Order: sequence, then structure tokens, then C-alpha cells
Amino acid sequence: MTANFDQARLAPDRALFLRLADAARIIVVRLTRHRSTPAIDLAPQAVVRVRAHVGQRIRCIAGSLWITQDGDPKDHILAQGQIFCADRRGVLLAYAFERSRLTPEV
Repeated sequence: MTANFDQARLAPDRALFLRLADAARIIVVRLTRHRSTPAIDLAPQAVVRVRAHVGQRIRCIAGSLWITQDGDPKDHILAQGQIFCADRRGVLLAYAFERSRLTPEV
């Protein structure tokens, strides 16, 4: 499944992403391993901040997301239906390219 934008033309830049995250309205999600978190609807350019644990999953239900995690040199782009799984503990940011919906899964 492909996102609604040209991924080849998109050059993720972590510094730019972090500036956008600082400038945008950030939604902070606090998760516990013992309860589920409802889906989160995001407006275009909204950012969700998640304190992730190893194995933390982010499911893109609608739209497209740019995922970056503290200490991970790679950024990840999710289209509708795709899942990101954290391989380390730390802060994870999910930026919505367009109106999107995600579910953090514990």
C-alpha cells in the first residue's frame, strides 16, 4: 500500500522534523501496558509524542505518518494499514502529513 504522496521526492530531515514538532501542537500520549489506548485523530501537521518501550507499536489507521524515534538514525513513513514497531525505549514522534488516525498499541 502506498501513501498519498510521492515518497521518492520526500527527503526526511530529522532536524526539520524536530523543528516542526516544536512548532506544532504536540499531543502527549502516556501509555500503560495494562490498558488499551483509543485511536487518535490528527489534523494535518499535528504531532503525537509517545514515550515508547521496546515492542511499542503504532498502527496507521488512516492517512500517512512520519515516525521518528530518539536514538534511531532512520525515520519511518507509514501509509494506511502499516505498523511501526519500536526497537528501543525512548521518545517517539508521529507527524501527520494529512488528516490521519493512529492507534498506539501496547
